[in-house]
Amino acid sequence: MGCVAITKKFFSDGKVSEKLITKALIACLQELEPVKDEFLERGWKQVLGASGSIKAVAKVCEANDWSDGTITLDSLEKIIAVYLNHGKLDVQIAGLSDDRQPVFLGGVIVLSALFDALELDQMVAADWALREGLLFDQKGRLENHDIRQASVDALAARFHVNMDKAKAVEKTALNLLNQVAPHWQLTAEDASKLLGWAARLYQVGLDIAHNDYHKHSAYIVQNVDLAGCSRAEQTQLAALVLAHRKRFPTKSFPLDNVDLVRLAILLRMAAIFHRGKIKDGLPTITIKADSKKIKLILPGKWINDHPLTQADLETEQRHLGDIGYDLYLIAD
Repeated sequence: MGCVAITKKFFSDGKVSEKLITKALIACLQELEPVKDEFLERGWKQVLGASGSIKAVAKVCEANDWSDGTITLDSLEKIIAVYLNHGKLDVQIAGLSDDRQPVFLGGVIVLSALFDALELDQMVAADWALREGLLFDQKGRLENHDIRQASVDALAARFHVNMDKAKAVEKTALNLLNQVAPHWQLTAEDASKLLGWAARLYQVGLDIAHNDYHKHSAYIVQNVDLAGCSRAEQTQLAALVLAHRKRFPTKSFPLDNVDLVRLAILLRMAAIFHRGKIKDGLPTITIKADSKKIKLILPGKWINDHPLTQADLETEQRHLGDIGYDLYLIAD
């Protein structure tokens, strides 16, 4: 919904009538019907509105002494009443700029529908719009305040992820990455972030069911709203989460993305080392990679003392062989 689209569809000839306004409102309410219940269940503490139409409405409210700039349903009805009395779009309203005038009514109608469907009492116009939010996000990333990390951690908390285990897997995965990044030509910063987020999220599906939880995890990561993450980033995260255990999901994983395949391999191995609680801690893990050959070097005594981990790694040899990678276990 938008002020331009609504204006073109219902007021293309510049005339305004109660019948046309009702049709426009109903069209907007129909758009909101599928999503309104989720918002109503959560309720509202504060409502902020962003971008041109909302800031224009706030200015009109203040200029006409209808409020201090706060938008209410009553103020929206007063604006609509002005248009009905005039009968055309070219109405003059205090506080309304000339460039906003042709599409202003469309924006007011969209806002009215939002107030009605979402049962809003009032809305405060934000000083900034979406484009400033994107710039702020980019600035934060440059200054090491990445909103994506906060989004990942919030999702992990929402699905009761064992963060001690997740951080341990992350630490091991990043240790492996640091060792192979030069040989596999992985961009250290980008790869480490993606791998770290995947390590923190691969367990989210456990909150739904233990059986095939990696599939639940992947679905959640793919479809949840992760603020700051692009759709491409979420798709890559979901692929890593899906591929962290059992047979490699060759039918649904983008195998042509070599870097992502290799990150998945590192996550798989890190998860193996933390599958159960190892009381005596992990040994020094050395990994060497050359194209599709991987050498995993572990102390021989530690391997003998942890037969389950050894069995998991031997199973992993077969799974990686399915996608053309050779994993060698070497006792040091």
